[in-house]
Amino acid sequence: MNLYNRNSKNIAKWWYSLDHNIIFSFIMLLLVGLIMSKSASTNVAEKIGLDALYFYHKHILFVILAILAALFFSLLKPHIILRFSLLLLLLSLMLVVIIIFTEDHTKGAKRWLRIAGLTIQPSEFIKPFFIVINAWFLSRKFIRDDINGYIISTILFLTIIFCLAMQPDIGMSLNFIAVWSIQVFMSGISYFIIIILLGLALIGVILAYFSFGHVKYRIDSFLFSDGAPSYQISKSLKAIDSGGFFGKGIFEGEVKNVLPDSHTDFIFAAMMEEFGLIVTFIILSLYFLIIFRIFIHTKLAKDNFIIILLVGIAVQIAFQIFVNVGVNMNILPTKGTTLPFISYGGSSLLAMGILTGILLSACREQFGRLKNYK
Repeated sequence: MNLYNRNSKNIAKWWYSLDHNIIFSFIMLLLVGLIMSKSASTNVAEKIGLDALYFYHKHILFVILAILAALFFSLLKPHIILRFSLLLLLLSLMLVVIIIFTEDHTKGAKRWLRIAGLTIQPSEFIKPFFIVINAWFLSRKFIRDDINGYIISTILFLTIIFCLAMQPDIGMSLNFIAVWSIQVFMSGISYFIIIILLGLALIGVILAYFSFGHVKYRIDSFLFSDGAPSYQISKSLKAIDSGGFFGKGIFEGEVKNVLPDSHTDFIFAAMMEEFGLIVTFIILSLYFLIIFRIFIHTKLAKDNFIIILLVGIAVQIAFQIFVNVGVNMNILPTKGTTLPFISYGGSSLLAMGILTGILLSACREQFGRLKNYK
């Protein structure tokens, strides 16, 4: 009985220490994703000869796994997560290298590993673990007297970028550039170094433009087209416009019937068409609530590791939202970036579940100060 009471108290303490605003937003966004997956993936599955609910059933499975991953990592202390992250980051990098040398091209890239009938994208799992490891290196400017944390961070970052360029996955590379740059900035690096990094980033973009044909094509199509958007973008814009303020209703949208990526890259357009501007704005507000809560915890944090970690998570979430919505609205060149927690994609969903668990764990460190803050 005493053991039962002790476990009950520990569970209650753990649950009470979590940021329930983040949990609420996380669950609500997953529910929206389930609705949109049911709506947008049916026609996609039928067109390629699969059962109509094939993608939807897989989406349910990965939503469950994402929730379990979030719960598991939320139970751990940040220093334990650090150890997990180091191991899993190395494993994910190893899988990326294996893909480069063994897998066939799919849609012009080597990003997916096929294991026992499952297809995973290891680069998605690099994201949460890189944020943790990079935050630790940057918060320890000197690991030892002879090892500089910035140097280790830079070597790790360049290694990941090189592997992604070999796939190639320029969009994912830009994701890591954004996260790494902001984390480096938050670590207190000098402005002179920041200017140098910005210059190197510009050089990298120019090299990517001239080195990769699909990058050049997408940028040219976006910047130098005759004013007529591509087929996917034109359908996306039409869906957004036709949704109006109140939408056509759940499962009543038409863009999903003509867009092959309406359940992944163009889920925002499908959502706008069916839910309308008002409900979609409320959904986007859930993302804002998560990011707002992150910055409250960042303000209260005393440990540089936690501060840099939290900022990295906020940038990761914000970057994916910005790119996905920007592409759907023809603000940015087309790029396969999922809308966090909503788009179909097992690797992406599971990686975001892990990231959410890491976030909840990091926020638990500020729980006492947060109660006083309120």
